[in-house]
Amino acid sequence: MKVNVYDDVREKLVAKGIPREEIAFIHEAGTEVKKAELFAKVRSGKVRILIGSTPKLGAGTNIQDRLIETSGSN
Repeated sequence: MKVNVYDDVREKLVAKGIPREEIAFIHEAGTEVKKAELFAKVRSGKVRILIGSTPKLGAGTNIQDRLIETSGSN
């Protein structure tokens, strides 16, 4: 059985009470325009959690105005 880690993380966050629409993954923004729109949603607070790999999101990407916590995993 294959497990999609992104779906698994999202479902666990939703189960903890975070609304599904407030969780996003950088790979869902397939163009630079969509990436800019996603970053605007993060800055406005419409998206509270953004998850992405270093190759997709970038190293040291600074998009938040409301950062409370950051976590990294290698």
